[in-house]
This record gives sequence, C-alpha cells and structure tokens, in this order.
Amino acid sequence: AAGEWCDKAGGGRERCGGYLRDARSCDWFRSDGTDNGVVNIIEDSLEYHSTFVGHYTLGDISFRGLVSVYNLHSMYWKVSKNMADERTPHVESSLFLNDEYGPWRMPGSVLRFLGPAGPFTFYLRNLTFSGNVGDAALAAGQHCGLDQERAGIHSLCAVQYLLEDVSWGDLRGGFGGLRRIKFGVSGGNDVLPTFSAFDNSLGGYRSVISPRLGGFAQLSGCKALDGLYANGIGCTLAARRLVAWAPDSGATAIHGPGYDGQTPDYSCGTDGCFLYGMNAGRMLFDRIWG
Repeated sequence: AAGEWCDKAGGGRERCGGYLRDARSCDWFRSDGTDNGVVNIIEDSLEYHSTFVGHYTLGDISFRGLVSVYNLHSMYWKVSKNMADERTPHVESSLFLNDEYGPWRMPGSVLRFLGPAGPFTFYLRNLTFSGNVGDAALAAGQHCGLDQERAGIHSLCAVQYLLEDVSWGDLRGGFGGLRRIKFGVSGGNDVLPTFSAFDNSLGGYRSVISPRLGGFAQLSGCKALDGLYANGIGCTLAARRLVAWAPDSGATAIHGPGYDGQTPDYSCGTDGCFLYGMNAGRMLFDRIWG
C-alpha cells in the first residue's frame, strides 16, 4: 500500500502508506474552517416496490439518474448539508413516478418525496415528478423540529430548496388535495422551509414561502397561491433565510417589509406550534446550539 495518499488536516495531501496519520483529517471541517467533505455520486439507481427509499441523515452524497417508481415513499430523507464543492446537486436527472392503475403497481404506492431540512440549500436539478400524489410531490422538512421541542425554536429547519429544471407531469390525487410542494411534513416545521427557482420550476415565481408568514402576501410582487403550492406565498423576488449568530439577548425582532404591521402570532398549526411570532419578525434565541 506504499504510495497511497491521505488528506492532511491543514489541507493538501501526503503519502501515508494506507495508514491514518492524523485523526483530525477525519473532522467535519479543516483547520481553516472549510468543509472537509468529499462529494460522492450514486448513479443510475432503480428503486421500486419499497416501503421506504432513502435514509435519515446523508451528506455529500448525490443521486444522479435515480428512478423511484411504485414506492410507498419516493424518497425519505431527514437531514443533509451543503455539498462540499458547493455546486453538485443533491439529486439530479432523476424520475419520481407512480401510477395507481399501472400493471406493476404496489398496493398503496404514492408519489411523495419527503425531503430534509437544516441550515443549508437543498439543490434539485432536472427532476420529473409524475403520477398520483400523497402528501405532496415534494415536501420539505420531514419530521424537522420534533426532536427540538425542548431545546429551541427549530432554527435547524430553515432549509432553502433550490429547484432547477423541475417538471411536474400528470399529477393527480393527493392527501387532502393535490400539491406540488409542501412546507413541513409528518409533523415537521411548516414555517421555516422556503422554495426558490431561477426558471419556471415554481410556476414562474422566484420563491415560495410559508403561508404562515402572511405579511409577505401584501408586498408588491408577492401573492397568496392556491393549494397546488400549499397555499404558500409566491414572490417574483428571491427569499432567503436569515440566521443570526449571537449571545442570548432575549426576544428581539427584525423590522422591514413583510414583518412590519403584523400582530405576532403564536397559534398552532395542524402539526404543532412552530410560529413563535415570527410572522411579525420575532427572533428568539434557539438553545439547540447550546
């Protein structure tokens, strides 16, 4: 094995003969703060007749050419991160299909991609969703926040879904109505996830945000959408998450369009209490970070 190369903790590579010379080279981040991950790609996977397709936590692994058909869950994914190279899609050139009348259908199979959440951008490129839908064709934040109830206010659920060249084929059915997208799923936080696109993947809108942030529907360039987009708020301008890293200074607020003039709402949705007055710009310290 002489001549094999290993990563150095401070960056670069060295000959190590196949042995681990520095345990720090396995850390999540390098000494300069950059991501220590390595992108891997799973190509041309076929998943069918499965109860679950996916995993709980997965980072720096991309799916390319995945075909998920006739499954009870087209994809089940709870937690992920930005790709280490900051450009590889998490899922690319893939098909998510189901047909309740197909000759090879699995009883109870539906089209539903239950996607992850976290403080990162989930990048989807060149995907096709077609067939009879469950919760939604694409739902953000599977179970997100259920393990944070006592520690904080779900800042780890502030995921940005970036869609590029995503097509919605012959969608039909749906649990409680037909939806292309959904904010939170299976009890996950329904306030913090956002969806964005630079093309027509979201019906021409640049971003779609949660309907529970109702003040944004009153802004120029934004409007309340119908059930196809989970009654979200579609905007021609880009929406981005904001996470402030600071010591606990008590309840503070951010002021500006979409927040000003709104009465803080602490009501609960069908899946839980996730709003915490954020519709009016309230920013509360999240003890999930310590």
